[in-house]
Amino acid sequence: ILNDDIDLRPSFGEAAVPSQLWFEDRPIATLRLPEAQGGNGRLSYALSPTLPTGLVFDPDARTVAGTPNAPTPKTAYAYTATDEDGDADTLSFIVEVVGVEETSRRLDAVNRAVLPEVTRSWASVVSDAVAGRIAQSNRSGVGRARGPGAWAHGDYRSTSGSSTGVARSSSSPSAGAFPLDWSGEQGTAAAGLDVGIGSSFIAGLAASRLDASFDYDVTADGRPISGVHDTRITGLHPYLGWSGAGGSRVWAVAGLATSDVVVLDEEAGRQSSEASARMMASGASLRLLHGGAGTLEVLADGQTARFHLEGNGDQMNALEVGVHRVRLSLAAARTFAAGSATLTPSVGVGVRYDSGDGLTGTGMEAGGGVALAAWDSRLRLEAAGHAVLNGDGGLREWGAAGALRVAPRASGHGLSVRLEPAWGLGQGGAGQLWRQHQNGAEASPASSATAHLQTARMNAEVAYGLPVPLHRFSTEALLTPYAAVGPSQGVDGHGERIRFGARIRTPPSLGIGAGLEAAYPGYNLRFKLELNR
Repeated sequence: ILNDDIDLRPSFGEAAVPSQLWFEDRPIATLRLPEAQGGNGRLSYALSPTLPTGLVFDPDARTVAGTPNAPTPKTAYAYTATDEDGDADTLSFIVEVVGVEETSRRLDAVNRAVLPEVTRSWASVVSDAVAGRIAQSNRSGVGRARGPGAWAHGDYRSTSGSSTGVARSSSSPSAGAFPLDWSGEQGTAAAGLDVGIGSSFIAGLAASRLDASFDYDVTADGRPISGVHDTRITGLHPYLGWSGAGGSRVWAVAGLATSDVVVLDEEAGRQSSEASARMMASGASLRLLHGGAGTLEVLADGQTARFHLEGNGDQMNALEVGVHRVRLSLAAARTFAAGSATLTPSVGVGVRYDSGDGLTGTGMEAGGGVALAAWDSRLRLEAAGHAVLNGDGGLREWGAAGALRVAPRASGHGLSVRLEPAWGLGQGGAGQLWRQHQNGAEASPASSATAHLQTARMNAEVAYGLPVPLHRFSTEALLTPYAAVGPSQGVDGHGERIRFGARIRTPPSLGIGAGLEAAYPGYNLRFKLELNR
């Protein structure tokens, strides 16, 4: 006997529909909604309110499909199963359609945060490598003909950064603001071949390669979104240097590069674009006065680099970032002798101007110091200080530093010790404008007025020079293992670090030099190879 007067209600049981996040102008994966059980007679299905334009609900197949063509805020939807006598059960879920413009602005924010630092790192490593090469050729001896030479320079960094927003700029007026944290590694290698021209000039061609990969977390409209940002840059760099008597030198380098950027975004998926980069840098160390016991030296360099992202016609827009820097300082010193000891006071003034994306502003600085040398100049005591006289963006700085150095014998053999305490920002002296780092990146001119209260710190190094016979060449090399401790000096972090490494150099007849250094904690491995014959 069947009693057909029983009223059965439909039910979805334990079924649920997760929140849906879809993207404007991108087809969605077909969403199949759960089937209800029970009820009297045939079940019918409905979805309310109306779906975003471009999406269709099929009640017979219980599916949602299509391509949304307009952004929609988070909206609660009711999915209902109703039987023939009107009983029903309902599931609720959230639908949001993210607009292309918002996604593009968010990716712009990521690119604008990461790409200036990548560009700055690439240009800086190349220019520093070339400047070091010219300085090394200067030490090799001015006034004698130099043959062909080769060198290599490597830099590996662990880098991180954060921002509460990305400022608008002339190259991207619509750039939005998104809280962002990013961290990862970047490695840059440069190598070059050059040849001496006469006794003073050196000309060469270098190649560079940068590989950078960063994980990022960005917040957009309250949603935490993660991703990976990868950049590769491959460039060629002609360079020219001049070395004169008394330590004066001038160098210049340029470069053109191809690049590609790949972003693996949690929401936007894989976005990639070709890119290009270019850079120019030059510098000089000129002795205006050199003779007797006094010197007057002017130091200057300038650097500019631009990175152009072509965009991909999807959600990665075209973007151009640039970093520019000019530095100039004037330093004077005079040496007074008293027996075998010497006392050398020095004063200087410097100015630095930064523009473009990232670090901007102008600062003027005065500094001075005194150095006492004794024991055939193997023992050296130094003290220095500096203060920023004015700075854009609220830059406020002062610094003081000291140093105790025990140098090895003239041959380089034996023990050497270096102790360098410092207070405030920087290492003291007018040269501070040349080496500003803060919290793993270039220091911002917007440093607070209390930044000078930074904890005192110490740099220290102990090294020992050892002779290494080179029987085949009837000479010997100098091997200097060392251990050091001090604040991080790279762009890869802050805080105390322990560094271990070794330097080796052969006599000028062979002209080979190399160095290897590792640091803990964090990733920082540096290798340098020089050949000058």
